[in-house]
Amino acid sequence: MSFHLSPITKGKGNKAQARAIFASLMGEFGIAIFLFFVVVGLLVIQANLSNPVWLNEKLLLFALILFLLYTVYWVVKLFRAFRRPNETEKGGPLI
Repeated sequence: MSFHLSPITKGKGNKAQARAIFASLMGEFGIAIFLFFVVVGLLVIQANLSNPVWLNEKLLLFALILFLLYTVYWVVKLFRAFRRPNETEKGGPLI
């Protein structure tokens, strides 16, 4: 069983805290995906309204790069939140 879901001393568990952290991180990522889709949707609408139909690839690529950079940052944040604790850490990385 993972450290973050296993019980710790004095009968307390990390499950609720791990769920709260995971829910918070997923909420952040959900907002990022939503914003990325809004930007892409607006670019598609703008492309369909132009004559001739043309998608602004520079803005789309810029939005994609920003989203991918944020995704890398988010994954690092996720891994740091749920890293394996050191032997000297009593409460683990969730504290």
